[in-house]
Amino acid sequence: MTQNTTTDKNEIDLRRIVRAIRSHRWIYLTGCALIAALAIAFCSISQPRYESTATMLIEDSSTDQAQSSNPMATMMRTFSISGASTTSVDNEIMLVNTMDVMRRTVTALNLNTELSERHGLRKRLLFNEPPLLASMARSVLDTLTTPVKAEITLRPDGTVSARLKAGKYSAEVTDAKLPLSIPTPLGDVTIAPGPSLDTASATSHDYVAVITGTPEASSSLYKKVIIDIADKMADAITLTITDVGRDRGRAILDEIMRQYNLKRLERTHLIAEAEIQFLDGRIADIFSELTESEKRVEKFKTQANFISIGNEAPILLEKSLDSHEETLKTTAEIAYFEQILNTLKEGHAGLLPAVVIPGSSSSSGTESGPNSFINSYNEQVMLKQELQRSAKPGNTALLAAEQRIEQLRTSIITSFTQLLEGARMAEHRRKDATGALDSHLHAMPSYEREFMEILRDNNIKNELYTFLLQKRENALLKYHSETTSGFIIDPAMTALRPSARRPLIVAALALVAMLGFIGAGVVFTLRFRDRLADPFDLRQCRLEKRTAVIDLRKPHDGARALRSLIAARIHRPLTVYTTLVNAPAEALDAITDAMQRAGMQADIISDAADNDTLLSPAFAQRMEALTSAGHFAMVIVPDPDRFDELRALACSPDAALLLIVGRDTADRRSLIRQLDGFDPQHVVIAIAES
Repeated sequence: MTQNTTTDKNEIDLRRIVRAIRSHRWIYLTGCALIAALAIAFCSISQPRYESTATMLIEDSSTDQAQSSNPMATMMRTFSISGASTTSVDNEIMLVNTMDVMRRTVTALNLNTELSERHGLRKRLLFNEPPLLASMARSVLDTLTTPVKAEITLRPDGTVSARLKAGKYSAEVTDAKLPLSIPTPLGDVTIAPGPSLDTASATSHDYVAVITGTPEASSSLYKKVIIDIADKMADAITLTITDVGRDRGRAILDEIMRQYNLKRLERTHLIAEAEIQFLDGRIADIFSELTESEKRVEKFKTQANFISIGNEAPILLEKSLDSHEETLKTTAEIAYFEQILNTLKEGHAGLLPAVVIPGSSSSSGTESGPNSFINSYNEQVMLKQELQRSAKPGNTALLAAEQRIEQLRTSIITSFTQLLEGARMAEHRRKDATGALDSHLHAMPSYEREFMEILRDNNIKNELYTFLLQKRENALLKYHSETTSGFIIDPAMTALRPSARRPLIVAALALVAMLGFIGAGVVFTLRFRDRLADPFDLRQCRLEKRTAVIDLRKPHDGARALRSLIAARIHRPLTVYTTLVNAPAEALDAITDAMQRAGMQADIISDAADNDTLLSPAFAQRMEALTSAGHFAMVIVPDPDRFDELRALACSPDAALLLIVGRDTADRRSLIRQLDGFDPQHVVIAIAES
């Protein structure tokens, strides 16, 4: 026997969904129309929004000479895809799209205050030169977290009335003159005349001013501005904003680019200022060290009597050679003087040798020189020798000659003794001078090495001093430079037509709301009003083809269909257990009448006290007797709510279950649970519609 394996799950059939929508179509149509009307009203009331775009090129801001002179850095910039590289552009995008830039923009354009004037159902934003200025102190705006709303009425006589609301606080001022200050717990709100205030107007004007804090306005602006790379191969970025009115979006983008450039300049100037301060201190230190180094050079040259080895060595060498030569001459003179003195002191009577030392002062022929004494002495000796040949001893001329020779000997001894002492002293001095020259000449390499060390330190400090001066000049140029990193290619431009994005979003949301409304209604209908109404409601139990609808107003067609289902594959009469679930008894009468018209004898058995009676052997024998006699036994189940107790009886070969259900009266899922386990071939469902 085939069993029905139904579950308690609510399988949804598309036909059931269509039926649920069709049965409540006017509710759904009304709800969708209301949602569409609300969407159209919102789009009509809200101010049109315009899309503004701007393009800015991020240029390489590096002006560091040391970096630009680095070959590796130059090569990397040369072979990079773009001048500043994608990473740099991403960094600049992050810098542009920061809360600080947005805060500066909000402050510069006074975006904390939105002043609007109502024209019919639509408000119009007043941005450029508003007629009224509503403001609060900057210190208050920087910490304001609760928006302040002011409804202002300007009368022709120049008086104003204002209703103020800030959170739970509210205040009202009437017949006041401008400027007006209204105290609130958050701070004083000032309402002053604007640049475009028309004092000659003959009508009253209603304005609405909303004052928000700087953090909230900056956050709102941060969400509205979209910044992206214009092209993968370029260093340009695009800024896009969709905002109310034509002027404000364009002004916001221009101000954002300007504030970005100002922030970049401030950063450059700050770095340059710090660099200048450091360089000033470093230059002062290097200058002091350089002065000390130059003093060391001067002190060394003075103490070592040193100029340079290249200039001094040839001169010193020449002086040393001359000094040695003079020393040799002096030594020769000393030897000569000693020889003459020794000769004279020993009583030598012959001729004396003359001085023959080249370049010596003793060899000069002057009258006061040594040779003059020698020559005079030799002349007297030769005269004496001539007189001795011809004169007799005791000759007056001979005696005079001998006397002169003796005088000359005494003079020569005295003079040469002095000359010898002078020559020895001169020799000693020349030897000392020569030793000093030789010592200085030998010390020249060590002097040169020490001098080079001092000079190298001095040169390093000079070069460092020059380098620091160049760096300071570069830092000064950067500090006073007004060159910005962001080159504005295209200033902000606003589209001629309003942006369709918001209406499309509203339409999409309205469509989603309609679908959600319909879906929620369908789910509610299928979930909480799940009633058996059509044969396809029992598709889950495989009983759709075993179900027929009987219209009690025209019962013949439905009754014939049910008769066919009851006797479709039965070749002899059987017991039909009939259960009426919220259905009138006329449905069973119509079925039995149709069977009798077809020649089928159908007896209605309704005397059972309860379901237990139907399970008794005696009742089974009674039913067997009826069916054997060729009668269809239409047994009415006494407890229709518990017809599942008859599963074994209804699924026997000679029995069937006829379930008559009132349309839209029985819970579908409850019936499905009760039909679980029944063989679909032994079940017939009749949906009665009155």
